[in-house]
Amino acid sequence: EEDVVSLPVHHCYVRATVGKERMPAFSMMVRKPEKGDPRTAGRIRADASSYLVSAREILERESGMRSLVEKYRREMEDIAIRENAGKEKEAEPQKPDRKKVRTKRDRSGGAASLESMAKEREE
Repeated sequence: EEDVVSLPVHHCYVRATVGKERMPAFSMMVRKPEKGDPRTAGRIRADASSYLVSAREILERESGMRSLVEKYRREMEDIAIRENAGKEKEAEPQKPDRKKVRTKRDRSGGAASLESMAKEREE
């Protein structure tokens, strides 16, 4: 382990497979990077900006998504509450609806109809 973590810069150990045969591990030195061209670096940065997203944009999107998730949760809780309330109503024994039986007095409008009923009886 010490050999691996204390390698000099631009050095590595390699364990390669050639065909179907696994080769013994060896160390090697990799080429040092060439001095970069500022124009090429600028072009790469410009091209990358079309698909890179800033940390601020990521936070804004996450915030928006969190808001949507919270809205969804509230709506789901409201639905569950309404469903439970409906089940509780179903569980309560229902009182039978009593139909009101209307008499002649109810149909004619009250005290004035008593007189008319008396007249009808006489006839």
